[in-house]
This record gives sequence, C-alpha cells and structure tokens, in this order.
Amino acid sequence: MLPLVSYRSKSFFTPSIEDLNELYLNFKHLEAIKAVECCYTGAKVTLNRYGFQVLGLIIRQKRYLYLNAVASRILQTHDGSIEEQLQAHLINYCDGNISFWGVLFNLEDNKFYHLAINGT
Repeated sequence: MLPLVSYRSKSFFTPSIEDLNELYLNFKHLEAIKAVECCYTGAKVTLNRYGFQVLGLIIRQKRYLYLNAVASRILQTHDGSIEEQLQAHLINYCDGNISFWGVLFNLEDNKFYHLAINGT
C-alpha cells in the first residue's frame, strides 16, 4: 500500500485509450476491495449509478489513474448531461456520504489502492 504522503503528486499525464481500457477491464476487481480511508472504512462500492472522471498521476515514478466517482443522481440534478458535466468540471467534494468516492489504479500491476468513500 502507498503511504498517504505519496498523494502529494504534482506530475500528471493524459491517460491513453490503452490506459483507460486497462482500467475498465479491471473494474470487476474494484467491487471486491474494501475502503481503507475516510469515513466508510471496510465498506465496498458498486459501479452502477456512478459517473466517473479519470486523472493520470505519477507517484514515485509510477503511473496511476485516479478514479473519481460521483453518484449519477447528484449529476442529474444539474443542467446538462452527466457526460457534459463530468467533462466540463473536476468534481472535488468531501463529506458527501456514499455519493462520492475515489480510488487509485496502478497501471503497472493493474490493482486498485486507497479506496476512499465520502472524500478525504
């Protein structure tokens, strides 16, 4: 597991189609892991009913994808389609119950790390 200090990354990259495909191919594994941070430690997530944003991060010379999940019902209360909102605005929200969660995906070992529900 990565130490929390590693989140201080200032290096970003634009994920390629291949990177995103690796993430999507491994989605099924995400539902098996438990949250290790924030307010719902031990809880699991489901992938349906969420919209996603993906950000490429370099942490300790390794490439990760940060998956930012937002409940679709939250997005449906605003103007525009869910896809438009996710593309237009980075959603940064804490204390949002299970409506918001995030996780890191390591592109080298294809594993998920640091699942946090309710923002950290």
